[in-house]
Amino acid sequence: MSHVYSFFLFTVLIYYTPIYFKKPNFIHSIVMGFVMGWIFLIRPTNIFMFLFVLLYDVYSMYDLRQRIKFFIHHYSSLICILVAALLMLVPQLFYWKEMTGHWIYYSYGDEGFKYWNKPKMLAVLSL
Repeated sequence: MSHVYSFFLFTVLIYYTPIYFKKPNFIHSIVMGFVMGWIFLIRPTNIFMFLFVLLYDVYSMYDLRQRIKFFIHHYSSLICILVAALLMLVPQLFYWKEMTGHWIYYSYGDEGFKYWNKPKMLAVLSL
């Protein structure tokens, strides 16, 4: 049931990304880090949204090089983003350690797409 929360945080990330790139100061970096950490915390597979930030307003290889130079030039901003994102993960890590004895715990168990190669559409439709 994480989709609603993910949608909200994706929207915040999409809204806030141009603001961050126009003025990559300490406050904007912390907000970006908290949002990105929260996105990852809600559902680790949502990490693909981080590519949106990296590739925002990138239309060519030249733009990509400029973006990499931007992050190199604003390395302190990037460090703030990473620290803020990690701070969002700390409570979950401690919870897992307390409950399972492990710092990282895969909570999905056996869930997966076991019928991916053998769909059951006809069996469902014939009910």
